[in-house]
Amino acid sequence: MAMRGLTQFIGDIRNCANKEEERKRVDKEMANIRKHFKEATKLTAYQKKKYVWKMLYIYVLGYEVDFGHMEALNLITAQGYSEKMVGYLACVLLLSETNEFLRLIINSVKNDLMSANEEIQGLALACVANVGGREFAETLAGDVQRILLSNHSRPQARKKAALCMLRLLRKYPDAFGEDGIGGNQDQRDSLYDLLEDPSLGVVTATMSLLIGLVSHNPELWTDSVNKCCKLLSKLNHPNAAKEFGQEYVYYKTINPWLQVKILRLLQYYPPPERHEVHTKLCDVLLHIISDAQMQKNVNTNNSAHSVVFEAINYVIHMETNKELISSAVSMLGQRMTASNQPNYRYLALDAMQRMSHIPDAAQQFKKHQETIIKSLKDNDVSLRRRALDVLYSMCDSKNSEQVVGELLDYLQGGDYAIREELVLRVAILAERFSPNLQWYVDTILKLMTLAGDYVSDHIWMRVVQIVTNNEELQLYAAETCYRSLKSESVHESMIKCGGYILGEFGHHIAHKNETSPDNQFMILKEKFHACEQWETKQILISSCVKLVNVHPQIKGAVVELLKKHTTTIDAELQQRAIEYLALTAPGKETMLETVLDVMPNFPERESILTKKIKERERVSTTDRTAAQIKSEQNKDDEDGPQTVDLSASAVKSSASRAKSQLSPSQNPHNDLLDLTAEEPSHMGGGGGGGGGGNLDDLLGAPSQPAATQKSQNLGGLDDLLGGGSPPPPAHGAQQGSLMDDMLGLGIYEDPIINVQAQLAVQGNVAKILLRYTNKSFSEISAFKTAVQQVKIPAMLFQVQDAATSIAPNATITQQVQMQAKTYFSEPPKLALSFSAQGSPRQVTTWLPVHVCKFQQPVTCNKDQYFAVWGKITGAPNESVNVFKSPRPIVRTDVENVVKTINYSALQGVDPNPNNVCGAAKINLGAGDVYCVIRLEIDSAQQAYKLTVKTNNAQVTREGGWGCNAL
Repeated sequence: MAMRGLTQFIGDIRNCANKEEERKRVDKEMANIRKHFKEATKLTAYQKKKYVWKMLYIYVLGYEVDFGHMEALNLITAQGYSEKMVGYLACVLLLSETNEFLRLIINSVKNDLMSANEEIQGLALACVANVGGREFAETLAGDVQRILLSNHSRPQARKKAALCMLRLLRKYPDAFGEDGIGGNQDQRDSLYDLLEDPSLGVVTATMSLLIGLVSHNPELWTDSVNKCCKLLSKLNHPNAAKEFGQEYVYYKTINPWLQVKILRLLQYYPPPERHEVHTKLCDVLLHIISDAQMQKNVNTNNSAHSVVFEAINYVIHMETNKELISSAVSMLGQRMTASNQPNYRYLALDAMQRMSHIPDAAQQFKKHQETIIKSLKDNDVSLRRRALDVLYSMCDSKNSEQVVGELLDYLQGGDYAIREELVLRVAILAERFSPNLQWYVDTILKLMTLAGDYVSDHIWMRVVQIVTNNEELQLYAAETCYRSLKSESVHESMIKCGGYILGEFGHHIAHKNETSPDNQFMILKEKFHACEQWETKQILISSCVKLVNVHPQIKGAVVELLKKHTTTIDAELQQRAIEYLALTAPGKETMLETVLDVMPNFPERESILTKKIKERERVSTTDRTAAQIKSEQNKDDEDGPQTVDLSASAVKSSASRAKSQLSPSQNPHNDLLDLTAEEPSHMGGGGGGGGGGNLDDLLGAPSQPAATQKSQNLGGLDDLLGGGSPPPPAHGAQQGSLMDDMLGLGIYEDPIINVQAQLAVQGNVAKILLRYTNKSFSEISAFKTAVQQVKIPAMLFQVQDAATSIAPNATITQQVQMQAKTYFSEPPKLALSFSAQGSPRQVTTWLPVHVCKFQQPVTCNKDQYFAVWGKITGAPNESVNVFKSPRPIVRTDVENVVKTINYSALQGVDPNPNNVCGAAKINLGAGDVYCVIRLEIDSAQQAYKLTVKTNNAQVTREGGWGCNAL
């Protein structure tokens, strides 16, 4: 029924000529509504609805509505559907989850959830999902669950109930009790039965809920794999359209949303173990990928390819089925040629890049190499970046010359958007897959010529290291650098590199007239005066003095150059000139020869671009990809490497093994307050049974006896994965702590009592010394304390009894020790109850025990870092967060933030020097959590892209990761 007054009011608002006129009309209407609400008992149901509708319209216009909330909520208790709809809508729009008015309608909402009218049930479910706070969730979660699982519920109510439960699960997972949703087998079976409901709407909503449940607790829902495989097979059956009806056929694809959800859920688990289920699933995936054809209708293409690309994601997750991989690569190659569909080309390139670690796929990508190279010239910069990623991933020792050559040719085109990244990729590929060292030198020198502004110092320094460490290369490098420096226009990166090499190895070419010592010195002198950077001049003046050490005949000219710069404005250059001048004085020949002797070989570990160059030379010229080389380099042990399963089921089994190996003295229920006892092996992750071997599994390192592991400081990802942590301190030694001696940390204070905490952490055990100070002039009596966990039990506590009274101006202490069993997102609470000044009081505050306190930073090199990074891909163990910075970005500040949250700020790991990488381990009793992060910085846009990868989906999902601090 139309409301004439509401229609007239909306028309008046639309006819207002300006904002001021609109405000006057709104103020007039608000006054009228306020007047009528003062006599609410005289209003009819129609009038109440009309005025509330007007309030809501005013609110959505952007005006504040600070009255009438009670009148609106009273409509929820009415019997009619139209009144309830207005009331619930007002509740959703006007009230937040912390508003105390919500308590007044809990019983009404509960009654509506039990209603036999599915429309009224739908209103209540929508309100719970959109508004409900913690009290709503804890009170009504059981009713929502009953609607979903009841055999008498209508499909429309079940759909809303499933989505409402998903909302509550995401925000308040503990609202469903200690066991949570599916805590018993009957509940799980009932939820699985909904996947066979005749209504695909119910099935789709249930699948959304199931994905949320699996992301929280994958081990509990392992049976869902077979159910989802069966459902996916039914959806792709030739007669599926007849079975499910045409209403869910979207542009010739049967419920593409449901198929995508099924494929995403399957990616939480390893492939099915039952042979018949695995075979059927592979047949369905092959059918999905092979039958996808480009159509003229855009919507038909989108609906079909949404399923196809998700199927390819699952193929990437499986990794082992060659037929599926071949079919996926073929389909991606076809989409690459779809010149009028840039979105498909982008998705194809993205999938190729993620498949590149699979050897079978990487080999087949070479068939499409020319097409990928053409994508480098696309107008869309996102496509160019993806093409660059794919070329980088598919490059190997056989096609490196062609790929690097194409990238260098592309570099001349002036694509400044990706030039810095392109330069770094070329430098890495040139070293990693160089057919010979001379080609590598030529490539890097050409790179400096084409894009010298984007060549960082560590690139030309790497050339110096390689030339220094390979004697047979020194003659060729000196000749090449001399020719490059003779050019009129030479970039300063080239001058630095060439000047250093001539100073060290110019004597190899001094016998030729063209490259005589005098000519070499003239070239260096000419570039010395031409360059602008003081750092370059410092390198060149050192090179000139190096020449004097080998060729005394040019000493006079060099001394003259040194004298001119003994008073230069640059302190470093001035110091060098004075010191070198002193070394060239008569009688100092021996000292000059000693000081300026040939540089020794660089340690290979100092390489910050790629792996050791000697290992590159051992790579044969057979057709192998970067992924294969990485895999083969892990096979140092004669038994070969073992693969680590970072899936949730594997993590669970690992934790179970750790628990089963605890000795009675390591039982977490024993005396926790005895910090002087020897630390259990599973806490420190040392050579004991609880944590050893994970690094060996992941990187293929040979296992070592426990005694050897204790005697070595393996560092790096050995600590991260629990394979080489240092042993716990001996009896009586100082406890290692993330925050030792944190004296005077006030956690609560009021006019009567002050509470301070001192925290020490070792492994997964935290010890807190609490100090309670009576600030008043009267005694505190009936003093009691309790430690409470906010969510599911994740910690074991042992609390020392405290005194029952505190004298005026006196202080008492209490020790609390806790052991972290599993990940927790909220710290425990400290509850105090006491009597003071004649009245009882209760206080609740947070204890300073966040999960980051159990986290320790880990140092590792580039290869170890990316070995772990490549093992963890996709949801739920990977999360990406893009956010803006409120202030200009300073990299050192970013590193400090990373260190503050107990991550190591790794140096020389990321190919982009502006990015920050970190690694850490969270010590938990149920099994350590390994975390790696990559923070990509866009200083121009003041933005961050934070990628987090862990072997625990809950940690990935709930971890704050320091975004607020950044």
